[in-house]
Amino acid sequence: MEPTTSLQPELRDHSPASMGAMAGTGARVGHLRYLLLPLLLIALAVAFQWQSLQQSRAQYVERARLNAQNLGATLGASIAGSFQNIDLTLRSTSDRVRQVHGNADGAATGDTLRADLEELRERVPSLVSLRATDAAGNIVWGTGQVERINIADRSYFQLLNANPGAGMVISEPIMGRIIKKWVLICARRINLPGGGFGGIVYGSIALEGLAERLSGKEIKLGDQDVFVLRDNQQNIVTRYVHGRQDMHSVGAKLLSPRLAEFDAAGATSGFYEMNSVVDGVARILYFQRIAGQPLSLIVGLSADDALAGWRREARNAWIATAAFALLVAVGAALLYRAQLRREQSALALADAHAFNQEIIDHAALGIQVYSQDGSAVLSNPAMADIVGGSQEQLLGQNFHALAAWRESGAVAVAEQVLADGKTRQMRAQLRTRFGKDIWVHGVFSSFINRGERQLLLMARDITEIQEAREALEESNRKLTVLSVTDGLTGIANRRRFDEMLEKEWRRGARSRQALSLAMIDVDRFKDYNDHYGHQGGDDCLRAVARVLERNCRRAGDLIARYGGEEFVLLSPGTDRVSAQRLAENIRKELEVLALPHALSPLGHVTVSIGLATLVPEEWQEPEVLVRKADQAMYAAKDSGRNRVAAFQE
Repeated sequence: MEPTTSLQPELRDHSPASMGAMAGTGARVGHLRYLLLPLLLIALAVAFQWQSLQQSRAQYVERARLNAQNLGATLGASIAGSFQNIDLTLRSTSDRVRQVHGNADGAATGDTLRADLEELRERVPSLVSLRATDAAGNIVWGTGQVERINIADRSYFQLLNANPGAGMVISEPIMGRIIKKWVLICARRINLPGGGFGGIVYGSIALEGLAERLSGKEIKLGDQDVFVLRDNQQNIVTRYVHGRQDMHSVGAKLLSPRLAEFDAAGATSGFYEMNSVVDGVARILYFQRIAGQPLSLIVGLSADDALAGWRREARNAWIATAAFALLVAVGAALLYRAQLRREQSALALADAHAFNQEIIDHAALGIQVYSQDGSAVLSNPAMADIVGGSQEQLLGQNFHALAAWRESGAVAVAEQVLADGKTRQMRAQLRTRFGKDIWVHGVFSSFINRGERQLLLMARDITEIQEAREALEESNRKLTVLSVTDGLTGIANRRRFDEMLEKEWRRGARSRQALSLAMIDVDRFKDYNDHYGHQGGDDCLRAVARVLERNCRRAGDLIARYGGEEFVLLSPGTDRVSAQRLAENIRKELEVLALPHALSPLGHVTVSIGLATLVPEEWQEPEVLVRKADQAMYAAKDSGRNRVAAFQE
């Protein structure tokens, strides 16, 4: 194909005298000048490709980080919620044990307590046992078969004995003396009415399958990925790697310089990359502390897996760049050789011009050259394809007159490059004069041609890369929504409830407005599930959720699935009378709905609702509202179920 415009000076005189006049130093300087353009093209192509690949790699790493962070945040929130639920259960257990201490008929009350403990343990699937000791450390009450064992030598018992104000204590991984398996202990002190030490209540969590029980999810990782839960003493609580849980690592110390830096800085989360000292696998890791607990988690994704697509992209890119460089080098060699052969200079130069033009025409990058005044003097097919026009339409256009250049700032960049000769880059979204919307990455540089500084633009269409990035951001937004939604019922989940409770509690403390909470439990749901099957149980929970949605229409109200068959209704700015009326409407609508329940005395599904209303105080924790609503719910159940009970001080 004959070039429309050439970057080289025209050779009109091919006579021997004219050829001889080119001999000497001047001709050699000219030869070197003609070689600079191919070298510049190669250098710019390599630099352009290297930078593009670095940006692409950064996007792959960022995508892996976001995936690790999303998984870590979801697991962390679920695990934190489970420990909060365990703490509430231990508080309720402690209250029941104090009642036994104050009852004269201790034996009869103790039998009732054992049944209560079993019911409380069933509410928290992650607990394998729930027990209480006396002040000497002897286990006196508990679920299952309780052996006469003393645990006064356990560190968590000694810590609670010595600290009357201590909250829930979580132990290091220990070998259980009763179940003979690795366990994690969650314990609370029993404070007697006079303030004395009455022993402890504690729940045992078996470490085998720990993460699934705490998060309520199956831990699905790649073969080279890793998930670790550790305590604040760097002890491994559980470790998942190569698609399974590694029980041999329980209790081992997890040490690394980056984790030590996070611990020293008190960081709540962070990213790092390292090769594992255990299996040598390079991973991209996300570290996060479990909110409110002396635990932290680490999610590590295999760097090989995360960057596999990028390596394929890099291999293909460098092959294309090498081919381009080879073509340019061959062209440069031909040009230089032609310049040295005086007798064939005109023919060789013309061939080289044509060859260079072929290289430019077949380059994958868009190439355009502008004169000092801004007029296009050269364009290749790739540039025409990028902007949606033809080469003929591009030639002669002046970049000062292009609206897309002015609006994107490209005119200012081009003028600076022509003024000082420095190479500059820019990324912009624009609509070309041919009506095509694109994202483009351009490299602006300049060179001297026939005594005139000209502008060289090399451009790459990055629309697909940008759209992929935007799609990734949209995917992350949807993941955020899913992380606060209960997958079964479609209403808010426990994580969303915890966030809104904290927010509304602070707002109520500022505005001095009442905050009401209803704890709603489906009566005899275990019997329902056993009789109608899990699918029937799921349908029942969905039906209850729809009743709650129909009755909670205020913008500020929130309904959420609290766990199992329990739901919550958070109603800001609602007094006790209004909240009780709303709760009664919910209970009555379920009666009218009359979902069949063959094992209920009433023959249909009912709920027990516990109601608590408080004006929040800044010095109080919002858990006090949850605890009172929970106690009211148990009062409703103890009074015969299918009723609303309000907390009474």
